[in-house]
Amino acid sequence: NKLDPSCTAEEGASIRAVKRSYAGLTGIIEDAAPEPHQIFQIARGERDGDRAAAQEAFRRLGEVAGETLANACALLDCLVVVGGGLAGAAEFILPAIVAEMNSAIHSRSGVIFPRMEVEALNLEDPADHSRFLAGAACFVKVPGSGRMVGYDPMKRIGVGITRLGTSHATSVGAYAFALEALDHH
Repeated sequence: NKLDPSCTAEEGASIRAVKRSYAGLTGIIEDAAPEPHQIFQIARGERDGDRAAAQEAFRRLGEVAGETLANACALLDCLVVVGGGLAGAAEFILPAIVAEMNSAIHSRSGVIFPRMEVEALNLEDPADHSRFLAGAACFVKVPGSGRMVGYDPMKRIGVGITRLGTSHATSVGAYAFALEALDHH
């Protein structure tokens, strides 16, 4: 957990973290804090409360999640899909996740460099979505021949939200796996 290294990432990237952050930011006890869906309504200005604190609570969640995802994505070539109850607050969480994934870190000697080799793009943002799809396609000549081949040098990871829900996505994945297994028998 980037913001509290003595705890797990889940303690900073969960709905209970939003409630705890909001309570801390507003100076109330955690038990008196609104529920996360109410904090979301406060963040959007649809409910009375400290709007800046509500938005900051979700931003902090995104920062912790983004740091954890950046570490995982250093090992994986994948899309990042946010689901569950957090997907509903994506407008406040995804920008922080992507910003953290694209942040800089430094070596022990002080050299600053991007924390990931790839660029994270928010697939819920129209401009980032377009950049993700367009890439930087070009043609390059194959050495020793006259052939040209398509190549996209833009290294990127898309970050978005699920629209299926966990149960449906799991069943679709299981179905695809079963069909693939049947094809090999």
